[in-house]
Amino acid sequence: MLTKVRKKGTRPSWIGEEAWTGLQAYWEGTSFKNISNQNKTNRASTRGGAVHTSGRKAHIDVAIELSNNLQRDLLPDELFLTTHKRKNGAWVDSRAESTYGTFKKKLEEVQTQIGETSEESGKEVDGGTILKLWTESAGGRTRGRVYGTGDLSINVRQGCVSLTQHSQNPSNSMTGTSLEAERAARIRAEQIAQDAVSQAQVATKVAEEARERSKKLENDFDALKQFFGDKFDALARQSTGGSSTASHPPSHPHYDHNLDDVSLDEP
Repeated sequence: MLTKVRKKGTRPSWIGEEAWTGLQAYWEGTSFKNISNQNKTNRASTRGGAVHTSGRKAHIDVAIELSNNLQRDLLPDELFLTTHKRKNGAWVDSRAESTYGTFKKKLEEVQTQIGETSEESGKEVDGGTILKLWTESAGGRTRGRVYGTGDLSINVRQGCVSLTQHSQNPSNSMTGTSLEAERAARIRAEQIAQDAVSQAQVATKVAEEARERSKKLENDFDALKQFFGDKFDALARQSTGGSSTASHPPSHPHYDHNLDDVSLDEP
């Protein structure tokens, strides 16, 4: 979400002005640019970004559909073919093609060994071994995940025999109810995260509206202060003018001011 906002360069309504200023400063900082450049390098490398054809659809959702269609638990190479091959049959990238090729070669070697040592003809490689071979072919775990398995990497471990089965105990199979339960839990977690984002957006909007109201009240108060200040100044001027007039009361209509200059001693 923030990646789209950063590329667009316009502050959305759900991000406050202060937060937006902080984000822009972070995006322009050395730390973010170093991380961004490293991610670009990872995506460009043979072991970099995991390209697939499922788009926004999670691997676990794809696994549910395949598992239900096959009416059995799913193996990693089966999921990989669905999520890493295009409709025209081409691989999404060289890494996908190389990984699958390495896996098939390892699997054929194990099948050959089984054929040479086993008295039972047509004996298949067990699921646990397939998971082990896939992990090796994918280059092991990276940050807890195995390439090509997505959210189901948690099931690529000792004791599991398929991507959609917790352990070798058939009762723990994730086909059907258990797998749907995990999917529901993931969807619920995503919903909780989305609700948190929505609440944050609402809180940001409310805070912004509160700031606008506060600014308006401040402007109104300044206007009132100016208004009453002008009124008080006018009243003060009027008061000063009235006092000056009162100190020199008007003369009597029959009073002759010229007599003030005549001495009483003169005849």
